[in-house]
Amino acid sequence: MCEYRLRAVEGLAIHAIETSVVWIAGGKGSEDIGVHFFQRISKDAISPSMLQRPQRVSTVLPNSPLSYPGMIVQIRWCVRVRMFYGNELELNQDLDFTLGDTQVPDTRENSLADNQKLDSGTIDSEIAPGDAPSEASADAS
Repeated sequence: MCEYRLRAVEGLAIHAIETSVVWIAGGKGSEDIGVHFFQRISKDAISPSMLQRPQRVSTVLPNSPLSYPGMIVQIRWCVRVRMFYGNELELNQDLDFTLGDTQVPDTRENSLADNQKLDSGTIDSEIAPGDAPSEASADAS
């Protein structure tokens, strides 16, 4: 379970909010994405009160694939929140977490020390325009 907060910008209407829990496998070559949980809230279901209280995501995580910070192949898990505004403006925010008790290779131990474990705690993060803007396109992920 985790929680997040949304911030709106005056003058921009939110058209949809998508929340997902995904794993991403990457390394040399292409990237694979597996969607474990997905929820879309359409414009009609978005109310001003949603912006005043934390939003909650709750799902039972699977046994695999486990997070793996390897040198050639990496598997990472994240909670992804996407806000869609008019004019094809899309804002994304990912919060990585570790699934499983993985062994970090010695050569990468220092760079991965900041990974967060998602247990029964709460993640309190805000997403708003200006935090991570990107233009929506056919190849956006």
